[in-house]
Amino acid sequence: MVSIEPNTVTDADAQPDRANTLYKAAWRWHFYAGLCVIPFLIMLAVTGLAMLWISTLA
Repeated sequence: MVSIEPNTVTDADAQPDRANTLYKAAWRWHFYAGLCVIPFLIMLAVTGLAMLWISTLA
């Protein structure tokens, strides 16, 4: 007997959902890693700019 219920999910249907979940999780972690790294990059840029500016004055 074949079920025609719209809510039944087979293993073949569940695989793209898992891949989509992993894809979203990877981008979420990438975003959080960027939030942690951006302050250090800004600090490096500002101190490098200060070193260049001071070296031109001296």
